[in-house]
Amino acid sequence: MSTTILDRIKAYKLEEIKADKAKRAQSDVEA
Repeated sequence: MSTTILDRIKAYKLEEIKADKAKRAQSDVEA
């Protein structure tokens, strides 16, 4: 199975969103 550029972008965006949520959860805990 070959990964298309779109698949790569989608995966990257998903990781970015996950990291963003984790960051927000962290700052919520610290606040």
